[in-house]
Amino acid sequence: MRFPSNFKGLVLGLLLGGLSAWQLEAQSISSTLGGISGSPTRASVSGLPWNPASLGFIDGTQIEANINLIGGWLNYDRAGVNPNTGQTYDASLTKVISPTAFLSIGTDFGTKNFRFGYATYFPSGSMVNYPENGSQRYDIISGMFVPWHHQFSFAYAPNENWAFTLSGIYSVGFLSAKLDVDLGSTLSQLFGESTDIPKESEVLSSRATIPMKTAHTGTVAFGLLYRPNIKWSLGASFYLPTSYWFNQKLELQMPSLISAMTAAPKSLGLTEPLNNQARIHSQLPAYLNLGVRYQAYGYWMGEYFGRYTFGSKNQFNSVYIDSSPIEKLEGTEIRGPKGQDSFLIGSLQTFMFWPSFHFGILGSFAKNEVADQHVSTSRIDFDAIMLGLFMRYRFRSGLRLGLEYAHSFLFDRQIKTAASPVTESFNFFQKPDGAGLYQASIDRVGVSLSYDF
Repeated sequence: MRFPSNFKGLVLGLLLGGLSAWQLEAQSISSTLGGISGSPTRASVSGLPWNPASLGFIDGTQIEANINLIGGWLNYDRAGVNPNTGQTYDASLTKVISPTAFLSIGTDFGTKNFRFGYATYFPSGSMVNYPENGSQRYDIISGMFVPWHHQFSFAYAPNENWAFTLSGIYSVGFLSAKLDVDLGSTLSQLFGESTDIPKESEVLSSRATIPMKTAHTGTVAFGLLYRPNIKWSLGASFYLPTSYWFNQKLELQMPSLISAMTAAPKSLGLTEPLNNQARIHSQLPAYLNLGVRYQAYGYWMGEYFGRYTFGSKNQFNSVYIDSSPIEKLEGTEIRGPKGQDSFLIGSLQTFMFWPSFHFGILGSFAKNEVADQHVSTSRIDFDAIMLGLFMRYRFRSGLRLGLEYAHSFLFDRQIKTAASPVTESFNFFQKPDGAGLYQASIDRVGVSLSYDF
């Protein structure tokens, strides 16, 4: 799982947004796949997640492994006043420290024009643990969404200038979550809308849980790499969307206050146990990678790259409830709102003053893709500037050791226009909006090993 520079990795990009909306933010693709030195123009197996055509110009067999330790935090200071205490809400803080791994292999099997490659990595991912009774608990308490890609690539290089590649990607998604649901609106229906029912009261909170579940899916990617001479390289790749369908059991606990009631809850279809069977649709969007490399001198190489993500073609996670003891939930379709497009631009500068040692710097800027009205603790994205350093040392045997570090400067988001999701078919539960101040930070440190046979 790679942490994207614009925090699409700490809230890492994908978390549940409440039973009345179930918005897992499956919109984010990491900007540091294959390590911070990966790019669409690099002729190395480290570039396979950026551009599968990176495979086209390797000779013999090459293998690379990379592991990063990623740490970050996100703080949510909710706007407004808690109606149960009359005081402002306490801020909610989550911290994450997580290792992520990457492995890629490429070989020509002794052929002149063909290359074959395999890479396994985490293109995005989310994990979070907020306070059990924090002001964010109706959006998310804890959760995880991690997609795991296995990319198989076939490259054809008709000559020394061109390489074309087709990749098939098999992916496994992992999903789990826990949050609270405010059933105050349910009692309003029981006693009449004019009745003063407290909102977000602990006695009216129902704990919703999604046990760990997996989903299997696949997608396709295309890539090309053009190297007209030793100075220039041009690379491009396109990855189709990746869709996950989770068949999930949604466990919903009955609040103590409603459990003490008998006829009234049954009249609304509330019976024990509250276990729902649902299908959750999550999707990573299509994206386009472009890059250019220029090496005017042997000791310096400049790479410039960008990514455009077609988030507007995706909906945030949608839920289809197939069966439920709550009559009003039976057969409900809860479709998430549309996302929006985003982009990333960056540059990698590498210096090779010594034959066995080189180092470089990385800088990138990423634009957020979640509109203010849709922001919440489970659906948040930041504009970000990422700066990184890396170095590599080549041993005589062909073994290379690399070290890297990067920090993402995430711009605060002050949300004043957030709104609870509205659906035509379902308004049984009401989830608080995400208005408030969002602040976050990410650091990553990694080590890599590569070997040329």
